[in-house]
Amino acid sequence: MNNPAGAVLQRPLQVKNLTLTQGNISTTTINGLVLSGDGTMPTGSATSFIDGPLSRLQTSTVVNLTFPIGSGKVYRPLTLTGQQADANPITYTAQQFNQAPTKRAMPTAAGSLQRVSRVRYFTVTNGGASNFTQGVIKLNYDVDDQVDMPAKLRIAKSDNAGNWLDLGGTGSGAPGGSIISTVAFTSFSDFVLASTEAAGGPGNNPLPVGLVSFTARRELAGVRLRWATATERNNKHFEVQRSTDGQTFAELKTVPGHGSSTAAQEYAWLDAKVEANALVYYRLRQVDVDNTDTYSPVVAVQASPVAAGVFPNPAYDRLNFHAAAGNTYRLLDMLGRPALMGKAVAGFNALNLNDLGPGIYHLEIVGAQGQVRYRVIKNGAAH
Repeated sequence: MNNPAGAVLQRPLQVKNLTLTQGNISTTTINGLVLSGDGTMPTGSATSFIDGPLSRLQTSTVVNLTFPIGSGKVYRPLTLTGQQADANPITYTAQQFNQAPTKRAMPTAAGSLQRVSRVRYFTVTNGGASNFTQGVIKLNYDVDDQVDMPAKLRIAKSDNAGNWLDLGGTGSGAPGGSIISTVAFTSFSDFVLASTEAAGGPGNNPLPVGLVSFTARRELAGVRLRWATATERNNKHFEVQRSTDGQTFAELKTVPGHGSSTAAQEYAWLDAKVEANALVYYRLRQVDVDNTDTYSPVVAVQASPVAAGVFPNPAYDRLNFHAAAGNTYRLLDMLGRPALMGKAVAGFNALNLNDLGPGIYHLEIVGAQGQVRYRVIKNGAAH
């Protein structure tokens, strides 16, 4: 590969030898790149790497594979070494993601992992093959990973039960360097840099902004976004982004960050211009003062559980509304006391108001995507 403009694979490709000189090769899960096991070991650089999944075919019992991968403008190669029980071919695939990994539980042992990086993580798979007996992994890091205490740096690996496992290791230097796991593993999943310190201040490997939660819930006025950070370092701002397909996002709002902080911070913003009947997706783009950016996980918000509102309003002896399966409702009087309540059916619902006195009520409908409330006027009996 020697083209500054790079190349995008339009079909799956398997090659024996690969030289990376200039430009990136962009791959996808469908249009992937496979390097044969007997080919030359590729060496990438910050100006030439594989952006997307890269597969390597292993045909011997000794595993020693380098993956010259990156994402966007960031090159972070990884190396997998280990053993296979036999020489049956196995395809190992690695990919870099410049975003926070899925939130998982930390180990409980004293001195073990306390935090994982929110900047990027790596996924390594082997197609479910069972002849991989043990291995270790080498990850690389640089300035934007914000490692400042190599002795407290570790590698974390996810399991299949929602936990992070401590693979050990010690960083080779700061702010750039590499780390090799010291605890062998036999299965594949997500790998990420981690710290043995819970606080993210200087000397504890800040591992940039520690986003601990990000939620989006529908309200009557729109979609309320809330997020919180445990620590921040050089946090310039957050961009709130929205998408209708989960792939292409547009910026909606810039929310200033708190710079550098070791205290928990909370943020909120209301998207008042979202369509009630649309499925939408949100994510955060966190930008540091040097314009380094990372992305949050994507959250989805379903269409409003009550798109058609309530009718008639004012009402006399009957109030109608539409709801989704599993929604609950309460009709509250002016003192907030439930006058009627129950579980709605999917679709059309009707409430009998004959036993209620005239006045102002509020119909509250709660579903998986949040809560909506309508002001309802109940008049006397119809003539």
